[in-house]
Amino acid sequence: MLGEMLNVVCGHVIMALAGQGANFEPAPPNITELDRDTLDGFLADTDTTAYLLDDEPLLLRLELK
Repeated sequence: MLGEMLNVVCGHVIMALAGQGANFEPAPPNITELDRDTLDGFLADTDTTAYLLDDEPLLLRLELK
């Protein structure tokens, strides 16, 4: 359910940022277990925001190329 919600939200955000004529290829959200070094790298990246969901970290990353 969370993945589908993020898919819809990201679609709306992309349209708001790039306009209705935007050409984009969304990728489905994925769930990945990260080692500590990878987690620290994502947390240091300004394209990533972190939240707690049921006491587990949830990282959200929106990357526009």
